[in-house]
Amino acid sequence: HGGPSGRGRIEDHDGNQLWRVVLFKTAVEDFRRNYRQRRLGLRDFEYNEEAYRKAKLGREQFDKEFDRHHLIFRRFCLASWSDAMIAWFHIKAMRVFVESVLRFGVPPHFAAFLIQPKVGQEAAVRKELTSVLRLPGSWGDDVAAAVESERDIDRDEEEYFPYVSLTFQPFCTR
Repeated sequence: HGGPSGRGRIEDHDGNQLWRVVLFKTAVEDFRRNYRQRRLGLRDFEYNEEAYRKAKLGREQFDKEFDRHHLIFRRFCLASWSDAMIAWFHIKAMRVFVESVLRFGVPPHFAAFLIQPKVGQEAAVRKELTSVLRLPGSWGDDVAAAVESERDIDRDEEEYFPYVSLTFQPFCTR
């Protein structure tokens, strides 16, 4: 009863389907009756050019508003990210100060540095720093030896270095 290419699925979303059906006028009533018997929703479509223009204009305005809000939100996120990184870095700096004072005493007499070793070179850099910064016969040697012997027994202990070492890794590395 339908014309060529008279049916076609337009939308299939969450189990709901929208079908386009084109029929001859003589078959419309039989088609409606069959669909009502199957308890399926059937609606007539009448094209209204004015409603289409309004919908299109509304969509364009929505897109412009969305783009404007997206730009505002993106700028806010970038500024917030910067502020969060600065705050995180300040917390790390305060922790370096506190741990240095606790380890080396008052008055504070130390220097803080950032080191970014190449990938896979972390152990070599730590070994070199330890050899340069360890003072022979110092309190740190005794603690390092005690930590090494305890580490052999208990593997959950933190590593000890004769310097304060904090990791700052704000990004995921692949």
